[in-house]
Amino acid sequence: MKEACVKREKVHLSMAVMRLESEERKQDAINAIKIATKELLDERQGGGIRLQPTELGSFPGVLHLKMDEDTSAVLRRYYELLSTELKGRNIQMAKEKSSEFKPHATIIKAAQGMRRVKKFPELRKNKKEARTALKIPSIDDIKTKLGDDADLDQGDDTGETVEKVELCS
Repeated sequence: MKEACVKREKVHLSMAVMRLESEERKQDAINAIKIATKELLDERQGGGIRLQPTELGSFPGVLHLKMDEDTSAVLRRYYELLSTELKGRNIQMAKEKSSEFKPHATIIKAAQGMRRVKKFPELRKNKKEARTALKIPSIDDIKTKLGDDADLDQGDDTGETVEKVELCS
């Protein structure tokens, strides 16, 4: 399971997925990020952005931290600002509707562990067999194993303040 975990220093929030085919387009995206970030911080009157995870959730092949409603509202607003800036530069995002956006921080990607399958051609055809042979747990197995520990809202301060916003490749 270790291979599937996202390293602490690489935990991040994905706000948009884009295809940037040149350095110029990359710079356009960076400028859009800077402007959207400034607009959000101006709206919040200098108040920082605090991330408060509440529970574990999952998408196919991904275990993630869900954010509390206040954090989610701020992140949805940031998504709207960023989307507007990117569209103004004719940069298309993978998901166009903000209603589809679900703020989260990925902590485990089952696909990371599945990369080991490449070393075993005989297992490539059957993913379930490959997971079993290589001892790669499914996201459901992980959630079941965590059980009650999956509830992060236990009164202690588990929030983190956003320190930087950047374009990652």
